[in-house]
Amino acid sequence: GAMTLDVDNNKWTTTRGGSISVRSRGVPALSVTSDNVLRTEAGASVGTATVDYRGAGGTPSTVLKRSGSSQVTSTALTIRNLNSGGTEQISVFTLGGTATMAAGVTTALNNDTAYTISHTATCTQ
Repeated sequence: GAMTLDVDNNKWTTTRGGSISVRSRGVPALSVTSDNVLRTEAGASVGTATVDYRGAGGTPSTVLKRSGSSQVTSTALTIRNLNSGGTEQISVFTLGGTATMAAGVTTALNNDTAYTISHTATCTQ
């Protein structure tokens, strides 16, 4: 995905959602969450960037699924009640919204530098 930065408000806004595809079989629930850490491409932490998957103004977060019910909250994208019946399912989470940095983090940023925020997909039995 891609985001733009509003320096005055310390807020990143999604301009192109990133996606995570998850293959599952016999799993009743899936979720995607963020670790809320802004990093350089090399993985060095720059500071806190709190993700809001429902953040206004950016590309919306979505969940594509074959069965079950999905929910997008500010802190997670989830699918519950997956009914795979033993068959493989592919679910696609599109990550959008905003990420707000802690005060002072913008002074650590460099122009023309890529930054990342990690997200984790979790399968729950």
